[in-house]
Amino acid sequence: MSSMFTHITLIGFFVALAVTGFAMSLRISDHPDARSSHSKVTPSAGGLGIVVGAFAVMFALSKFYPNFEIGADIKALFGLGLLLAALGLVDDVFHVPTSVKFFLIGIISAAVPLITGLPLALPLGETVVQFPDPLAHIGAALWIFVVINVVNFMDGANGLMTLTALIVSIALVICGLLGGVTTAAIFGLLLIGPLMGFMPYNLRNSAKIFCGDTGSLFIGYMIAVASLSLPAHPYGERLLYVGPILLMPFLADSLLTMAVRFRRGEKLTTPHRRHLYQRSIIAGRSHVTVTLIYGFLALVCAFGAVFGGVSEMLSSGAYFLWFVVLSMTIYMLAHQRLPFND
Repeated sequence: MSSMFTHITLIGFFVALAVTGFAMSLRISDHPDARSSHSKVTPSAGGLGIVVGAFAVMFALSKFYPNFEIGADIKALFGLGLLLAALGLVDDVFHVPTSVKFFLIGIISAAVPLITGLPLALPLGETVVQFPDPLAHIGAALWIFVVINVVNFMDGANGLMTLTALIVSIALVICGLLGGVTTAAIFGLLLIGPLMGFMPYNLRNSAKIFCGDTGSLFIGYMIAVASLSLPAHPYGERLLYVGPILLMPFLADSLLTMAVRFRRGEKLTTPHRRHLYQRSIIAGRSHVTVTLIYGFLALVCAFGAVFGGVSEMLSSGAYFLWFVVLSMTIYMLAHQRLPFND
């Protein structure tokens, strides 16, 4: 198993490293706007390296490890991810209207639970609340839609989204293997090497290339599907909280920032620099410093998710609520200390 993991990771790493380098020569650039945390035109669509790297890993798994079961459902889910990456690439080049992009993401989000299956129940300690199928489908589709967009919103500081996604992907592989959920393990594995291959270009104070929607929509989708597949597994109802815990730093920053903006009467659809990571950069912290802070928080949440699964504490709603309260507390403390005006 360890040799297979090393082999697959290296394939994803070197393919992403090469394709991202090639993408730098393409005339696809990110121009600073009202929500940017950078001030100069920078090559974008570096996510092509991540997408092609993930495709190479999928091909290598099928070619060199036929006993590693990749069913038709996993291939179909991966195909939907490639469609999202294509949408992101079109957006990076031609700027797709937000309403159109949201509509297409919504259609794909609604289709995913038809393939993964539905989350079965809400674990509350010894009590388990069963979900009606229509409610479960709506909740699952909403989860996919929200995660894709939250990951996209948080792709604004060099390396922040990709480092967090790397940590989350490793945790998903562990949780998938421990829980016997193949989809979660494979989807996490598809991202690890490619993310590592992309980061040398991006995790620096002056990035050589950005991920773009090509990569952020694809990464958000892969993580959303992997985390949804855990509670949708016949024996995975106690793993419902894994995804929200792993993504808690991103969810807290995005959703609480939205609440703050709503309370201040701001139009939620307008570009902004109100996220905590953006305000931290405006306050003078470097991109790498901000990224490492979020990376540390992601590590804490990853440890909490894995530990909760091993110890069966994930069956408790109180365990999940502890992460919610901790994240809200950290957000409010940072919110009070950071300047709010651009």
